[in-house]
Amino acid sequence: MTQENPYEKQVTPDELKPGMFVSRLDRPWIETPFLLQGFEIRGTADVEQVRSLCRYVFIDVERGNDITPSRLDTRPLSKSSSSLTESQEELPRARKALDRTCLELTGVLRQAERGRRVRLDRLESRIVSLVDSTLRSTDASLLLARLRRKDDYAYNHALCVSVFGVALGKQLGLERQELEQLALCASLFDIGKTRISDELLNKLDPISPEERRELERHVDYGVDILEQSGADTSVVSVARDHHERCDGSGYPRGLTEPDLSLFAQIVGLVDTYDAMMSDRGYRAANSHEKTVNMLYQERHKSFNAELLEQFIHCLGTYPVGSLVELSSGDVGIVIQQNGLRRLRPQVMLVRDADGQPIEHYPVVNLLTETTEETGEPVAITRTLECGAFGIDPSDYFLQ
Repeated sequence: MTQENPYEKQVTPDELKPGMFVSRLDRPWIETPFLLQGFEIRGTADVEQVRSLCRYVFIDVERGNDITPSRLDTRPLSKSSSSLTESQEELPRARKALDRTCLELTGVLRQAERGRRVRLDRLESRIVSLVDSTLRSTDASLLLARLRRKDDYAYNHALCVSVFGVALGKQLGLERQELEQLALCASLFDIGKTRISDELLNKLDPISPEERRELERHVDYGVDILEQSGADTSVVSVARDHHERCDGSGYPRGLTEPDLSLFAQIVGLVDTYDAMMSDRGYRAANSHEKTVNMLYQERHKSFNAELLEQFIHCLGTYPVGSLVELSSGDVGIVIQQNGLRRLRPQVMLVRDADGQPIEHYPVVNLLTETTEETGEPVAITRTLECGAFGIDPSDYFLQ
């Protein structure tokens, strides 16, 4: 027997409005032209199509608008309350998985720095927990990875690339074993930089052609380290090819897309994204919007267009960890995406409209949230820089 959904309501086609999510029909889906088992009403054409086929349907008020706002929906945002979201429930486990993976990864990189043969068995076991956590809640892992970016770049960049890579792989529908292998590849792709001097890696002044050639040798160094350690061929391949680009403009061999593995393309893309989003000594971090716009200019060139679009969709318009201001005047941190409507994520409130701290950090779901004064849907009006109003999102999740 199908379990009843407590968020479903039976309505007639005349009651349907834009923003509602139709979750069930009064007949089998296969007897209708609808392609998916569930869809959002976007306009009168959708309503008319439903009216021509059904006497009644069911809407899911958790995934779309209700018939009329309830008293709960019209409460002032600063007084809202909610149960833990999926990402909040997963955060403790995600933090433990990231911390332990980072600890093992740090040990591996330090072995490489000292010229030792690196051991990957313990890192591989930690990767399993990291993938487990990301499969349970991609948002929780992405949130913590994003907020860790301000710490030691070398170690946390590798960890972030691993998490971003698994998130994108999950988005693409990769199997569990593939995700674990991708995570390992993504954590070790830059291991060759352990043989580059810190002075060159952190140089603020323009580098010479010879210095650039030395920097690019990290690819060869990485291949050498991993081969000597008996790493899987896919791990070696990603270390060798992560700077290659689809149009042949990359290095060291100038390969084009047909010669690049999916893993190498994924790691090359998320490596570029995370590097652009990170503070470096010679430049400040870019915003998500600017980074995505710059990457989008490289579709069909440096990066496969479909892969890039899937990654952008995976992150959402307002990635988890973003500090945002709502139309209600409240300020909060995006903590979970709404897969159906990326412009309406779930936001943890930290300041009210008067700029005062909010206790208990309530979470509002912008799919259903309205204001008491107008009954209008609450929306994000702008993204704020980290530090706006004295708010650093990492203080709420990493301390």
